Amino acid sequence: MLNYITLNGIKSNTIKGLLIQSLPPITKPLLRTEAEEIDGRDGDVITKLGYSAYDKEVVIGLYGDYEVNDVLNYFNSEGIVTFSNEPDKYYKYAIYEQIDLEKLLRFKTANIKFHVQPFKYSAVDKAYIYNQSNILKIPNMEYTKDGVTVSATDGVITVTGTHTTPVNIYIPIKPIQATAGAWTFSATANGLNSNCNVRLVNNYASFSGTFGGRSIALINNTEVSISADLTEDITYNYLWLNVTDDKTEDFTFTAKFQSNANSGRIEIINRGNIDAKPLLKIKGDGIINLSLSSDLILTINLTEYHEIIIDIDQLNAYNNTRLLNRYVVGNYDNFKLKAGLNVITWSGIIREFEIDNFSRWI
Repeated sequence: MLNYITLNGIKSNTIKGLLIQSLPPITKPLLRTEAEEIDGRDGDVITKLGYSAYDKEVVIGLYGDYEVNDVLNYFNSEGIVTFSNEPDKYYKYAIYEQIDLEKLLRFKTANIKFHVQPFKYSAVDKAYIYNQSNILKIPNMEYTKDGVTVSATDGVITVTGTHTTPVNIYIPIKPIQATAGAWTFSATANGLNSNCNVRLVNNYASFSGTFGGRSIALINNTEVSISADLTEDITYNYLWLNVTDDKTEDFTFTAKFQSNANSGRIEIINRGNIDAKPLLKIKGDGIINLSLSSDLILTINLTEYHEIIIDIDQLNAYNNTRLLNRYVVGNYDNFKLKAGLNVITWSGIIREFEIDNFSRWI
């Protein structure tokens, strides 16, 4: 297989006439240290100062009907790079040295130095997203019973048809594994003759498996809801729709199921071999106390701004271009994910929690 690199999502083999002749070896960064000799003590004391950025060199070539300006523009960049001898990892890089254009044009080859930061990250892991604002997901479907057709498209349920007797229809949902605690089930209808009832159920059984023990009566253009405390974990599999009147139905409705808990817990696995400094994106309300392995690390005030990004690696918090460091109390550098399993807990209302760059290697 031919060598290739990927710069900011663009593969080198898409650049006309560009050939990657050789790739840099896989090496570890230099660990910077400071040695101190103490009178009366044998040997010295070594203090670890951190890992150094270093250079990775790629040899490129030109062939066929190439366009040299396209090649130069490709390497006039910085960002993230993946090498084909490590296709599942990426490095943060910048190219500072100019390409020897004379050598490139004369000999059709040149050396490119990538100045890379010491750590590498997963190129295959997606960001972990915890979302409690609405965990009810409805696959696209269509079903007709006794003259009533129910269809679901992108989470919107459409009910049409004419009937003379009450019709009960079960709408399959992506199974919800609800844990013990406070939850709310709500629905909003829009259209003609939306006088129907809907409930969230765990199976085809009786009301014993219904959230809150009762149905929601749909009201046109109005969100109606049921809140209840679950005393044990339960899995919900269906929406039960009861169409009761004898009119022509022509309406849509949406449904939500969300946690009202003021605390939470997630598990994150750092698949790397060194502590990771992740990127946190949090949406919530009020004061949030964020803990790692049961130790309180950060206290975040989301009373004014309800969204915040905390870059642990860069020691910064922001919302778009506005810095929000004064809304965070605690030492960012203590929020490091060790290699292996990490448990993150919080008190306060977090509606969405996204974690990226949670695996890191040297």
